[in-house]
Amino acid sequence: ITTGDYKAWDGADYQQNDRQGEKLGLTEKYGYEAPFTNNPQVDPFGMGFTLQLAINTAQYGRTFQDRSHLFSIRPRPEGVLPTAKIHNLNVEGKRGNIVQVFPGVEYQFAPATLNMKVGDYYHVQWSGSNNNPGNNDGNGQAQTDRSNIAPLLSRTMVYPTSIHNISLAKNAFADLYEPQYRGSIDELNDAGTYFSSGLLQASKSGETHFLCTRNNDFSNRQQKGTIVVEDTQSEADYIGIIVGSIAAAFVVAAIITAGVVYAIRSRSASAAKANAATDNSRGFSKLHDEPSVARATAPAPTSSTVSPVDLSEVGSYTAPTPV
Repeated sequence: ITTGDYKAWDGADYQQNDRQGEKLGLTEKYGYEAPFTNNPQVDPFGMGFTLQLAINTAQYGRTFQDRSHLFSIRPRPEGVLPTAKIHNLNVEGKRGNIVQVFPGVEYQFAPATLNMKVGDYYHVQWSGSNNNPGNNDGNGQAQTDRSNIAPLLSRTMVYPTSIHNISLAKNAFADLYEPQYRGSIDELNDAGTYFSSGLLQASKSGETHFLCTRNNDFSNRQQKGTIVVEDTQSEADYIGIIVGSIAAAFVVAAIITAGVVYAIRSRSASAAKANAATDNSRGFSKLHDEPSVARATAPAPTSSTVSPVDLSEVGSYTAPTPV
């Protein structure tokens, strides 16, 4: 519905969407004049003059770019543990060039790179249509979507190799190559719109690349993908364990070092306090917080004057004057 003037799902269904609004009861519900007409004259102010609306009834009750999809989720097959990881490898996009498919995308595998571990499961599936716009660019029969998978030695290449040249591809895609002995198959025109490999399991590590022979157009677009299967304990995991162990060792070493430094400082502080107590008992005190410097303290004089000294036996002597 292209207008918000009324609630499309307020007790309505598709049989009531008559473009004119009579069956929806818009006059009773919202006060609209029905049936609708093109470019109607309205009097919103009730003052006797009308204004014209730009309304085309052919567009009023219409759905643009219906992107609704119907899909089903199947239960896990027997023997597949609830904790087992299942990956999907699909195809997204539609027939056409980048302008024709906007705001959608051209054909591409999703995900373009599938990362999983040995023991994981994967399901290769895609669907297509036979009703794309007739003038949309693409290979094979007009209006049709089709996809397939062929192995590559490298993702940078465009010429497929034999499945027997890639051990992982042979292991991973053995069930994907179902022969078809009827119709036009060079561009998959008579292949079905839907494909499902069923649930497969990755049994060995490795990397394989693939492309779609029909849609990978060298001059316009590419439809390629990669599957990467790692050991259960991957190299990255090992690196993480090693880095984590080294970090833990540094932390422990830092804790031990801090403990040793604290013990040394505590012992030094205790020794300094003991020396200070001994020095004070002997009449010594610290000067300027220097624990290694001590000076004897002379007793203070009892008078502000100095008494003369009798040195008559050593010659004449002039007694010092008082200070």
